[in-house]
Amino acid sequence: MITDSLTIVVDSCLQRVESVKLFKLNQPLFVIVVWGNCHVCIHEIYKWADFIETNNLCNFQTLLIISTDNPKYFIKFYYHELLTIGALVIDSNDTIAKMNRLCKLRPDRNVFLLDENKKVVIQGDPFVYPELMQRYLEAMKK
Repeated sequence: MITDSLTIVVDSCLQRVESVKLFKLNQPLFVIVVWGNCHVCIHEIYKWADFIETNNLCNFQTLLIISTDNPKYFIKFYYHELLTIGALVIDSNDTIAKMNRLCKLRPDRNVFLLDENKKVVIQGDPFVYPELMQRYLEAMKK
């Protein structure tokens, strides 16, 4: 599930927007949650960019959620290194993570696909659980 308003990064500044303004209604959404205080985690985004490009999913709605308790630090040191793979949201209070019962100790479960009603239909990192890869691809190409 996604909150009604989200904090996004625009030109290195934080800006609050309504969720409905970021996403097309009644369409699935691929969500990737990355812990923004972790250099290794941030670089996992390159895998996702390659996955999206390789599978021709560039037009698919993607949300990259950066979970960090220090958004300014993230913006200063990591933001400019990121590849654009969709909307970039900062979750500084772990609100989205808590709503979706995500756990920092289980980053392998912090990738999910939301259906057109924004309910979770697949959860898990296909790079950790390869058996999920085909399920994601089939669902995303419908």
